[in-house]
Amino acid sequence: MPEFIRAYFDRSFGNAYEPYSTDQLETYRQKLNSHSSAASRRNAEFGDKYSTALKYYKGFLESKLFKGKVKISRMANECASSAQAKGDKVTRNRKSQIEDPLCPSEDSYGKSYTEGTLQQVSITRHERNAKLRQACLKHYGAVCQICGMDFEKTYGHIGAGFIEVHHIVPISDQDGEHDVNPIIDMIPLCSNCHSMIHRGANGSVLTPDQLRELIEANKSNG
Repeated sequence: MPEFIRAYFDRSFGNAYEPYSTDQLETYRQKLNSHSSAASRRNAEFGDKYSTALKYYKGFLESKLFKGKVKISRMANECASSAQAKGDKVTRNRKSQIEDPLCPSEDSYGKSYTEGTLQQVSITRHERNAKLRQACLKHYGAVCQICGMDFEKTYGHIGAGFIEVHHIVPISDQDGEHDVNPIIDMIPLCSNCHSMIHRGANGSVLTPDQLRELIEANKSNG
């Protein structure tokens, strides 16, 4: 689009994200229909592409997002100037810089990433028996056996009955179908304790006693 505008309307027109007058962009858009050469090229190659692009670009320049980009760019320039004043070497390769979170680069502002790609996978999983969970909670109650967290007391009715159940010997370490004692082999844990118990050295699983000792040790250190 910038090349198109330079060719037919304004030779001095720069690249994207420069703070042009939004009224001027609207003028370019209106001229597309009256400028015979530009209109012919647009219709032959792109249809309404440029007219639509100018419309949305004008809206972008009026948006908070663009104003934020201008502000971030100004902050980045101030940071660079400050560094040069102190005699620091400021690399021209922005990709190699360690970004200061208080003065982020313009490239990182508003940056987004994609996710959600659909993938088909085939897995082999260990089936879980819901009756084991029920028997475990019937014995212990829906209270974390490490830290005492009770979701219902903390969150009210939406937390009633919420708790995770941990296999003391990971089910993934078992070779297929096996017997499980819901009182000896399982224990209710809150989400935090359940996550931490799986963070032993070299990917090992801590025992409940080991996790309790870590909590007590850190209380003492605090």
